Amino acid sequence: MVIIEEVADALKKKGINVIVKAKVEGISGVVHEVDLLILNGKQYAFVLLNDCDYKNFIKQFVKTIDLYKTKGYLLIKSNCAEKLFETIKPESTIVYSNKKDLLSKILSLIELE
Repeated sequence: MVIIEEVADALKKKGINVIVKAKVEGISGVVHEVDLLILNGKQYAFVLLNDCDYKNFIKQFVKTIDLYKTKGYLLIKSNCAEKLFETIKPESTIVYSNKKDLLSKILSLIELE
């Protein structure tokens, strides 16, 4: 979880409104806790995959899909992604190698919109 807090601090320094451990209601009516919520014109929710197994991946991935008012993304460390994905990776996943890489990918994502 440290990486989320470090990325949140870096985003705040850039003037971006972020919330760590935010609650977001899904289309199902379930209120999900997301690791990072960015409010930058649009809402972006990020869920960190901490446990690299298929069962946890599916649970967290479904959570990101349920976030209909928010663009939901699953954050997966590159060594975990190598175990989970052989040939394809879901579009709403962000594979990162380190904090700098993750910050860069999040910034690119929210600045393009």
